[in-house]
Amino acid sequence: MSLFRREPVATFGAIQTVLLALVAVLTAFGVWSPTDDQLAALGGLYAAATALATMFMRGKVTPT
Repeated sequence: MSLFRREPVATFGAIQTVLLALVAVLTAFGVWSPTDDQLAALGGLYAAATALATMFMRGKVTPT
């Protein structure tokens, strides 16, 4: 059984954290220098992805 099937919420949370860490590392080392507008857009996409994932993950978790 895959980790995503056993722990879908934790798996998605880990994926989101890795993506944010990647953006932070790219910015810190000067590989990417985002503008304020780009950071705002990225924040909006992050919020939308979190909302969609929450709706999707809610169906995967069964109450006990």
